[in-house]
Amino acid sequence: MRQPQSMANTTMSNYIITDFNKRHAFDQDTFENMMETLSDFVYTFERDNPLQGTLTRAVLDDTIPVSNGTLEHLLDATHAVVPPLQEIVLFQNLTVQLLSDLHRGVALDFKKKYKPLRKTEFVQTMLMSKDGRLANRYHFRSPASYYCFLLLNFIERKPIVELCRCCGRFFVPKTKRKTLY
Repeated sequence: MRQPQSMANTTMSNYIITDFNKRHAFDQDTFENMMETLSDFVYTFERDNPLQGTLTRAVLDDTIPVSNGTLEHLLDATHAVVPPLQEIVLFQNLTVQLLSDLHRGVALDFKKKYKPLRKTEFVQTMLMSKDGRLANRYHFRSPASYYCFLLLNFIERKPIVELCRCCGRFFVPKTKRKTLY
């Protein structure tokens, strides 16, 4: 059986985080190499997971400070990029595990294995529209919190999750019958 496609994204992002954190000599070439690798990762992420990829690109674009041509900027930009990327990678790993468990029919353990989902932080506000109806607004501190919120709402629907035998991606079948592709 093929490895889920999201695992390839995880491998690439782990490379970005660990390889560049290990370097002691940091220069313009290293930074440009990192940014090129990061751009490739986000492109792949956008192709495979359009919502997460687009939000990740937006967060990274907002996070990277404007260059002033100094080594200090390179270090600041690197330190700004790594934490949100680590959060996203951890979420991606958690999502793959969760979808795999749903696919196999394994009970979800929110006390241990999926404990990070219990810690999803957001602020909910209720607004009254002009026609008198209440509308919910949610505010998230990080992309990972938003993704966890979406994942929790997905889980709440008790979906049937299948693994495509052709491409290795998880999907929710349109019917309740066993679907292979």
